[in-house]
Amino acid sequence: MKYNRPHATANWGPMARDWERGIDYQRLIRERFERAQAAVKAACLGGVLCFNVDNVRYITGTHIGEWVRDKFDRYALCPRDGEPYLWNPVRRPPSASAVPGSPTVSAHRSATCRARCRPR
Repeated sequence: MKYNRPHATANWGPMARDWERGIDYQRLIRERFERAQAAVKAACLGGVLCFNVDNVRYITGTHIGEWVRDKFDRYALCPRDGEPYLWNPVRRPPSASAVPGSPTVSAHRSATCRARCRPR
């Protein structure tokens, strides 16, 4: 079957169906963090601090848009043990993505210093 036909039956992207389970996004987010944490342990490190947008998304399961790609004010820490830490340029923590029921990053800190760090 050729998929570039005008009446192709291929479905591209996530499509909701009631007859099959589809992608388990909660499991995907959980297993990504577990794999990252296993790599930290295998390298005998205490943790890894990530600035790359893709790595932050891999560790935390969060994404706030492509505008943050060339800025370094959003980063995450993947510790040897425990939950990930997320420093975000916005005041409120983002949801763990658009996946309902997926975990949120509880250790959220603001990456910007508002009042005390302003030059005088």
